[in-house]
Amino acid sequence: MLNYEPVGVAIFGVGVLYIVDDQFVALPAFWRNEVIDGINEPILVFDKEDNIREYNTAAIRHFPALEHAAGQPLGTAFPSLAAELNDESDLVEVDCEDRTQYYTIERQPLTIEATQSGKVVILSDVTLIEKQRRKLQRQNEQFDDFAEAITHELRNTLAIASGYLDVVGTEIAEDNRSPSVDDCRHVADALGRMERVTTDLSRLARYGQTLDNTETCDLQEIVNRGWEATDIDDMFLSIETDGSVQGDDVRLAELFRNGFEFMCAMNATIVSVSLDAGEIVIWSDGDVISPDEIERALNYGEAVPSAETGMSLPNVQMIARSHGWKMTVETASDCASRIYLCIETE
Repeated sequence: MLNYEPVGVAIFGVGVLYIVDDQFVALPAFWRNEVIDGINEPILVFDKEDNIREYNTAAIRHFPALEHAAGQPLGTAFPSLAAELNDESDLVEVDCEDRTQYYTIERQPLTIEATQSGKVVILSDVTLIEKQRRKLQRQNEQFDDFAEAITHELRNTLAIASGYLDVVGTEIAEDNRSPSVDDCRHVADALGRMERVTTDLSRLARYGQTLDNTETCDLQEIVNRGWEATDIDDMFLSIETDGSVQGDDVRLAELFRNGFEFMCAMNATIVSVSLDAGEIVIWSDGDVISPDEIERALNYGEAVPSAETGMSLPNVQMIARSHGWKMTVETASDCASRIYLCIETE
C-alpha cells in the first residue's frame, strides 16, 4: 500500500497530468493500478473547469455517490462534499448515508508549463480522532462549568450564612440579647441551600461526563420520572409525545427535573414537553428571558434571570451536552418562555 508523502504527491502529479491535459483522455493503466488505486485514501482529480476527471476506489468506498460521476461537477454528484471543499477549510464534515465522517484535505494544483490544468484533492479520514477530540473538548467545557458552579454557588451561600451569623453574634454581644428568630431562620435557610447545592454539584459531577453508551428511552416515562422528582404543586404538566430518544434514562430524568424547576421559578402555571423531528421542546407560560440575557442564563456563576432559578438551566444544558446535544433558549411571539433541546444524532 502506498502512503501519502510530499514526494509521492509530486510523482502522482506527473501521472495525473495524463487525464487533465486535453491531449490525453485516459489514465495510463500503470498510474491507475499502481498509484491512484494503491493509495488507501480518497483521491479526486478535477480539470480546469472543476469537473471530475478521475477518482480512485477509496473515493467510491467512502463516497458511493461519486460512482459514474466522471465528467460531472462535484456539486452535481455530491453537493454536500462540494460545499465543504469550496469552504477552503483543512477539515471537513461530510454526511455519508447514516453517519458523519471527518476528513482533512490536501489540495494540489496540477500544471503544464506553468499553466494550471486542474487540481487533485486528497482526503484523509480522521473521523475517530476528530470525534475523540470533540469529546475531550466537551468534557473540558463541562469541567470548566463545574468549577464555575462550585466557585459561585458555594461561596455565595457561605457568604449569606456568614453574614447572618455576624448579625446573630452582634445581637448576642449587645446587652446579652437573644438573636432574632428571623436571623436564625436565614442562617438555616442558607445552610439548607448549601446542602441542595452540594447535592446538585454531586449530580453534575456524575452526569456531566460524556456518555459512552446509550439506550432507547421512552420519553413519556422519563418525563414523568423527572416530574415526580420535583416538589412542585402549582404547575400543570402536559406530555405531548409518545416517542423515544437514545440516551441515559437517569440523566434524562435529571434533565427534565431541572427544566421543570426552572420553569416553576419563572412563575409558570403550565409546562409542556413534546418531541418533533428529533427536537425535544419544553415549553411553558412563565416569565420571559430577555434575548440579551439568554447566554448569561446558561452560564454557571450568573444569577440570571434570578437567584431563584439557581443552577437549573445550566444543569439542563450540561446534561444535554453530555448526550452530544445542543440546547437553545428562545422566547416565542406570544411571550412564553421556551427551551429547545436540539438533538443531533451521529
